[in-house]
Amino acid sequence: MELAADLVETPAQREAVHAILEPFEINHKAEDRTGMRIDFDTQKAAAVKLQLIQRLDGEEAALTFIAANRHLTTFRMLLIAYHLQEGDRSTARTLAQEGLDATKSDGLQYGVALSYHQLLLDIARRENDNEAIIKHARALWLSRLGHEYYDVMANAVPPDEWAAFQTRLLSDKACPRDLAAWAYARDGLWAEVRDIVLASPSLLAPYQLEIEARFPDETATMYERLAQKMLKDASNRQMYHEAAGYLVRMQKVGRGDEGKAVARKLIEQHPQRRAMIEELRRVL
Repeated sequence: MELAADLVETPAQREAVHAILEPFEINHKAEDRTGMRIDFDTQKAAAVKLQLIQRLDGEEAALTFIAANRHLTTFRMLLIAYHLQEGDRSTARTLAQEGLDATKSDGLQYGVALSYHQLLLDIARRENDNEAIIKHARALWLSRLGHEYYDVMANAVPPDEWAAFQTRLLSDKACPRDLAAWAYARDGLWAEVRDIVLASPSLLAPYQLEIEARFPDETATMYERLAQKMLKDASNRQMYHEAAGYLVRMQKVGRGDEGKAVARKLIEQHPQRRAMIEELRRVL
């Protein structure tokens, strides 16, 4: 149909294209294999129609058509881009906020919502609207779109309010623990990082050396607990190897003798587990 739109020259040809597009324009909703609603066909049909209008009727008519179809995401984005280019940030902001509000009732539009947050953040930064900057940067950072949005927040919040803001942000249930750990580490708040890691050892890797150096006793206790739990539940060499690695690591924090004692006890308790014994001998 895109090719056809490029070839249309007469009203009859145009009408023929419109007739083919019509079934896709009337609230058409397709479903993919997972059952999620998509309006790809609707937007594509409207895009072909826009192509015709731009070529045969001119840009003013095209803009009118885009505005009339702003309920479609691609057309709303075109309209926002037009108003930004014209310097009308107020209208662009209103359109973007309306689009964002419309996504709240449809969880399948999560990615679209983030696009609106990015647009609204860009507008807020141009207008030095710190409240809006913080709001949209927060949404984007919590959605894992990039750590740069954390820096955007840090620059927008007054310095004397940052500590309280950071505490609220990172203790919020909406904040994933790995993001909170990253943020605390970025700001040198290692006690907070330690607490997160002790509660969720799977997050240890990026902070292991710092945690070992700053909190050797707590780290050694965690290593011992992890090793014993893993060896209790383990049934393959890979887990034996990983558990033994934690006991070996206890030497790095000055608790090597305790790690060896755990290894000896486990060897005595499970003489039939050859693979486990071979791995634990690394500890000794």
